Amino acid sequence: MLSHLGALIAGALGTYAAFYLRGALARREQVAKSLAAFYASAATAYYARKDYEQPRVLEQPSDRMAFYKLYDQHYQEFLSSSTLLASLVPPTLKDEVLSMEDLWDEISDEGFQAVSGKRWLDALDALRDKILDSIRYSWLTDPYWRS
Repeated sequence: MLSHLGALIAGALGTYAAFYLRGALARREQVAKSLAAFYASAATAYYARKDYEQPRVLEQPSDRMAFYKLYDQHYQEFLSSSTLLASLVPPTLKDEVLSMEDLWDEISDEGFQAVSGKRWLDALDALRDKILDSIRYSWLTDPYWRS
């Protein structure tokens, strides 16, 4: 009777561990995909807005509308991906992800032609590094990873 109970407990613990590891790996993959989408959408929205503000675009009404639609699409993707990423990262990083929208507003107020892309991309890089640093690695889930 004791051996059956021990086997049942060991089986339950093994099942829990398998589901835990599977969930941890899936979550890590989800964060990585969301981070990539966020970074890409933030960069493309920045360049689309910068193109939209080009003096040659401002002169041609038909070009202006086409550039605006492109910018608007990229900006929507940026907002969507920032919301998704903020929902996936640890609570300590949620506000930092959402603060990128505030930085966007600051750059917008100053003018995308006046502000260097380096400021935007440096902020994105710093945030990406913080998020990647927040992901825990272990020999159990990543046997080929070495510290």
